[in-house]
Amino acid sequence: MAEASATAARPDRPTGWQNATWRKILVALALSVLSEIATWVFARGYGYWVLGQSLGLRSFCRWDCFWYGSIVLYGYDAVPFRNPAGDGANWAFYPLFPLLAGLWHRLAGFGVEDSLLITGTLALPVCIYLFIEFVEADDIAVNPWVS
Repeated sequence: MAEASATAARPDRPTGWQNATWRKILVALALSVLSEIATWVFARGYGYWVLGQSLGLRSFCRWDCFWYGSIVLYGYDAVPFRNPAGDGANWAFYPLFPLLAGLWHRLAGFGVEDSLLITGTLALPVCIYLFIEFVEADDIAVNPWVS
């Protein structure tokens, strides 16, 4: 009887909290991998059947990539000047994403577009995990896969 209780209280076995955390991490990783596969398939299919050319993931680096890339390269604008009318500035974009992309750009030597794509890809599972935690913190009874 004493052996059974000693076995149940062993510290090397994961607790319920640790199991739940690992389950959420695995869900976040699986969903991010599935998202990357779906994005790649969509880019290839759309490029092939609609445009008649081969598209890669860089084709998704449009609109906001310009703004984030300008922050990575030059920092925030002092005055608006980036639109043809001269009234556009990159002030609307939060700094964490361009800071992380700037690390890839400066330390690893990747191009600006590549560093933005890498940062977004690596941030996706973290954001999915944090969203699952957010849903659970609000006591919304839903499966992490559905979150």
